[in-house]
Amino acid sequence: MESSKKRTMIKTIGLCTKDVFRTMPGITICTLILRLITAATAVALVKLFAVLTDSAANVNDRVEDMFHYAFLIIACYLINVLCDKISYHLNNIDSVPKFEIYHHRLSDFTVSLSLEAAEDPVISSKFWRAKDAVYQDRMGSVWSSVYGIIPKLFQLIGTALVLFDYYPGLVLLALLSILPSFLIRMIIGGKQYQLSRNQTEKNRLSSYLWGVLTNRNSIKEMRCMGFSEYLTKRYFDVSKEVFEENKRFDMKSSFRIFIGDFIKVSFYGISICICIWLLNNDVVSLGAFVACLSAFTAMQTTSESLLTTFSALKQQCNYANDYYDFFDLATEKSSKEECLSFENTLKTDELVFRYPNSDSNAIDSVDFSIHKGEKIAIVGENGSGKTTLVKLLLGLFTPTSGTVEMDDKNIMQYNQSYYKRFSMVAQRFGKYSISLRDNIAFGDLYKRNDNQKLNSACKDTGVNEIVEEMGGYDVDLGVEFGGRELSGGQWQKVAITRGVFRGGEIFFLDEPTSALDPIIEYDVLSDFIKTAKDNTAVIISHRIGICTKVDKIVLMSHGKIAEVGNHKELLKKNGLYASMWHEQAKWYQEGEYCNA
Repeated sequence: MESSKKRTMIKTIGLCTKDVFRTMPGITICTLILRLITAATAVALVKLFAVLTDSAANVNDRVEDMFHYAFLIIACYLINVLCDKISYHLNNIDSVPKFEIYHHRLSDFTVSLSLEAAEDPVISSKFWRAKDAVYQDRMGSVWSSVYGIIPKLFQLIGTALVLFDYYPGLVLLALLSILPSFLIRMIIGGKQYQLSRNQTEKNRLSSYLWGVLTNRNSIKEMRCMGFSEYLTKRYFDVSKEVFEENKRFDMKSSFRIFIGDFIKVSFYGISICICIWLLNNDVVSLGAFVACLSAFTAMQTTSESLLTTFSALKQQCNYANDYYDFFDLATEKSSKEECLSFENTLKTDELVFRYPNSDSNAIDSVDFSIHKGEKIAIVGENGSGKTTLVKLLLGLFTPTSGTVEMDDKNIMQYNQSYYKRFSMVAQRFGKYSISLRDNIAFGDLYKRNDNQKLNSACKDTGVNEIVEEMGGYDVDLGVEFGGRELSGGQWQKVAITRGVFRGGEIFFLDEPTSALDPIIEYDVLSDFIKTAKDNTAVIISHRIGICTKVDKIVLMSHGKIAEVGNHKELLKKNGLYASMWHEQAKWYQEGEYCNA
């Protein structure tokens, strides 16, 4: 799924400049003006130094004139300092909030990608490079390079004209002196970018291992199980491999850059000899001699800086393309039709789904219906396809074939308003180290301060006891920043409350209680079914205790629907469900539950 689109350097510069100018037009224009002023003063300094030197050598010139030139030189320096300070403030302080556009665009687009994209390592690598482009501000660097080239070009032209007045041959010599260095840096820049792309997988692995090594939850297991040393070694092995690759590249690059710099210095030595010859033969005055050397150095430096900036611009465009290329990926929910409500039925028709790089179907020809107001349990062993089916019903995955239909309309025809019909609590629900209010209100942030709605949701799920114990909704949770830690069961109740607070027309619980004791899980899910009231509710679980409380059971096995019916019907069939029921019954206490 790599993008095959080739973006030219001019196109990338245009995209970056457009983005930057759109977000901060004032700063963009001011920066350009400041850099042009800096370029003009640099050219003026070359000429002023020549005139001052000539005045000092000529006894007939007045001292007042020399002070006048000295004053102009100091003024040029002060103007440069002032421009640098203003430019720094504009581009390193005022512009920082404006570049949030890149972060927001990347996060918004990532949300719009299909979830199966997250299963594709190629797309994961593209996302890694796009994030790196944002973190390293590659787009801003392209803009900075472009606006660095413009004043340097003016400065180069001005300096070349000054030098041309004294001795035209020095202009050509200065340009030739930096050409090898420029070509070397262009080649190195391209190879460095390619090396960076080739190291994406290793850098991702290194970042992942570091995250595991520093995560407080994994630290507990590492300490008890004793595998931290192995992971640490693995982390350093990968990091060392990347380091050695970079080291070899840097050593080769340094030698090549040295060759280019050696040629540049050699040409500078030749220019000194030429200037001495010109002075000795009275072709130039002493002031002109100093000006020639100064102008040659300035032109050499400016030329090298200009060409180096151009080389860096090409490299930054490569990195910026990693950001723009990511947006070439196909998104889902591109339709414009609104999904206004759920009226009757959510159903599947010959639904098939296969994960990228997989040889078998995760969901294979599934047909079943969910009617409004029904309480349904989708059960099966781990890996049977339950969670994948739910993601297809939610429209988070795009079917390989077949359809999911809401009220007889293919859900692929709806835009993202389709998601508003649902409220979901995932197996790996979020435990956010912020206030209890926000942990619940993430279900519907527009109602964040609606205490009446909060109280109602918390009462339905039993979280009101936690609220009373903690002294209100605005107490921070989690030990990350010194908040109150909750037990596993309490966190799960908060997650379910978040789903209830959202108030969708169809509730999905995707094994959020799987870590609980079976008896506690049964109690939590039973309370949830009561809370769902007249809403449609779908519970996904590999335990089948809650099946006595639902209207319909969908038993999955190897991506297919093995059995459908209510608890009593499936027990009478004496099939796979009955076998699972009798196997799991030993987990629970005797009584109404087991005798159902």
